[in-house]
Amino acid sequence: MMMARMTFWKHQWQSRWPMARRTAAERLALGALLTLLTGIMLFAVVTTSANAMSGGAKPPPVLNVGGEFTLTGGDGAPVRLADFRGKTVMLFFGYTACPDICPTSLLTIKQVLATLGEEASQQVQVIFISIDPERDDAAQAHTYASYFHPDFIGLTGSVDEVAAVAKQFGARYRQEDMGSEAGYLIAHTDFIYIVDANGDTRGMVGSATPVPDIARLVSAIMAVE
Repeated sequence: MMMARMTFWKHQWQSRWPMARRTAAERLALGALLTLLTGIMLFAVVTTSANAMSGGAKPPPVLNVGGEFTLTGGDGAPVRLADFRGKTVMLFFGYTACPDICPTSLLTIKQVLATLGEEASQQVQVIFISIDPERDDAAQAHTYASYFHPDFIGLTGSVDEVAAVAKQFGARYRQEDMGSEAGYLIAHTDFIYIVDANGDTRGMVGSATPVPDIARLVSAIMAVE
């Protein structure tokens, strides 16, 4: 399954930006990006799935991604990751015009909360970060997120602020011009990040991961003191 997912992502990125149309420098840069994506994926699978998803006794280790950030909430006020200390945070990067991955991923997260149950899910905060601040303002990002669940929040910031937070978490995205009035789409990674109550990232899973597996991982991370 791990190799299949790596192959899938490599195919997706290669099909979006065909190598044949690139200069040597561009092919080298794209190759490095693909290698980085594969490395991030392998790291996430090895360090999170092996313990929590299989029901291992050891708590999921802290991953080398994430960290503090401040972005803008739907009411225009700054929102910090630190504001949610004491809760487990599920974090997803996307954009409101996304045709497939984003709505599917947010529905998956909603199903995870339902699987956890009402009491446990109240200890989880879901944050959607728009990677399209040129079209999504903070109010739009929040409205979009809360459509899937009233407790989900949406954040964004300036282009540079969003890029900096995405870089912290290893999220990758790129605008893709559609050559029409539709403007552009954004090709992006689909990881769901799980941050423990102390602010440490301990989970990083693809949105296609089965809901019960994600729920087990979240439960294991919630048990970390």
